[in-house]
Amino acid sequence: AECVLNGDHRGHDVLNVREAVRRLPERAAELAAAARLRAEEIGGVAERVREGRRDLANVSDRGRKDLQSALEGLGLALKREEESLLAEVDSCAGDVWELLQTDAEAHLQEALQQLQRHREAGDATEALI
Repeated sequence: AECVLNGDHRGHDVLNVREAVRRLPERAAELAAAARLRAEEIGGVAERVREGRRDLANVSDRGRKDLQSALEGLGLALKREEESLLAEVDSCAGDVWELLQTDAEAHLQEALQQLQRHREAGDATEALI
């Protein structure tokens, strides 16, 4: 090999200039082919990334809609349950009120009847107790 350096090439590959010029078109074609192949690979990867992003967006959108629908359903179920519980509370409150009124009226009526009997019997002491 012809070299302008004098002495050892220190581990460098040395190529004859005439040989390098002769191989240049072939090497350029190889590099261009490799660059085209790599560009196609990168284009394929980029397309798969776009598809993946679209898929993720679709899944996210579907999940958001499903969650919103489930929350709306839960809200309706809670509203119905609240209405049912409030109606039951109203019913129980009415029943308790009737029981309290009935017992109080019955006790008062019974006490009045006892007082009347004791008074009629002439037992003033019992009437006062």
